[in-house]
Amino acid sequence: MSYDHNLLEKSIVRSCTAYPQWLEEFLEGLPLETFEPPHQQVLSALLELKNKNKPISLATLIQTLGQEFSTSTAFKELFEDPRIEAMPSYLHLKDDLRTALLLKTQRKLTEELAKANLSGVIFDMDFLGKFVRLESHRPARSFAEWAAEFAKSPPLKKFPTGINFLDRSLKGGITENSLVLISGDSEAGKTTLGVQILRHLSMEHRVLYYSLEFPLKNFVDTMNRVQEQIGSAIFDPVNFRMDDGGLSGLTIDELVAQIKQEAKEGTKVFLIDSQMMIRVSAGRRSEEEQTKKFFRLAEIINAQLGVVILFIVQTSKSDPTTPFDTKLGAHAATIHIGVSKYKQWDNPKQRPYMRRIEFYKNKQEGLLNQAIFRAHTPLFMLKEWIKIDPKDPQKGERALNFEINTEEHTQEEPE
Repeated sequence: MSYDHNLLEKSIVRSCTAYPQWLEEFLEGLPLETFEPPHQQVLSALLELKNKNKPISLATLIQTLGQEFSTSTAFKELFEDPRIEAMPSYLHLKDDLRTALLLKTQRKLTEELAKANLSGVIFDMDFLGKFVRLESHRPARSFAEWAAEFAKSPPLKKFPTGINFLDRSLKGGITENSLVLISGDSEAGKTTLGVQILRHLSMEHRVLYYSLEFPLKNFVDTMNRVQEQIGSAIFDPVNFRMDDGGLSGLTIDELVAQIKQEAKEGTKVFLIDSQMMIRVSAGRRSEEEQTKKFFRLAEIINAQLGVVILFIVQTSKSDPTTPFDTKLGAHAATIHIGVSKYKQWDNPKQRPYMRRIEFYKNKQEGLLNQAIFRAHTPLFMLKEWIKIDPKDPQKGERALNFEINTEEHTQEEPE
């Protein structure tokens, strides 16, 4: 096969060289032997440099590959062909490359089949998958084998949220390897709830806030003001890490690659804000793209990396329990929490601040509880309303500090 007919593969290899941070994520499930031999050599050299923590550049690549290969026609075509450009974002091309590799294998098998036919040889071709392996295969194991393995494993870790209602419903906190959706009304406090949980967990764990919707400077100013008002530490500023996705934003494939790398480096809890701000590939159906976001995040959970992902989602107008433009998205989650404005609250002055938090889904413990909270704007948090004495509802109100700052702010808290 002429290499000129495989510009996609060549463009990807060139991109892996220029932007190696996505290399391992891209190659996951794509054995090197499926690439053309020269490309295999380049990718192997890149992996070798990464494993040795050496800088990757054209010079170090040439040094690793050797002078003979680096002066070959295949190498020059890869790095000197003006038609081939390195792409900073190439993870979204993984599915396209899978298809191209299958078609390439199919063409090769067709040629072999034609040769066998001319030679009068029986050529057994049950299915392409028999000849090309694009995913690693794990053989099934018996119940006894799985039970023995799990018996040796430590119990799953739980991450207390610091919010009594949630921790009661989850019997101690969110279990590791969980995807938690946070959805609800506009301006109801989805971000507030997610950040409140993340702040609490940062006191003991390294966490990461993907603020893809709101400017980080505004967030930093808000947290400094809250910290000053409270007068004591409410989060660990070193453990609490943040990322705004950069100028061009992040695709779901880039986001997944980052989370996997962060998990390897010790980050335990992630907050992604929000579903609609994750960049999608042009030209694909919206439902397909939105569903992909949920199932790619679920792949991280299934990889058993010991992390928790909090994912703020927008919802369908017709069904508050369904993420926007994907009927399948919610199926990927372990837990789904809804935040809504509590419009039935009797006191009209307090009503704008009241929220209902409920479990739409709780695969962890099965409890579909709900509770009433007050949105406390100055402190960027939600406080649970507890009716301490049924004969004296004011005690519950005092627990929420309604006697102070009730009319201090006329706007809803930031989303």
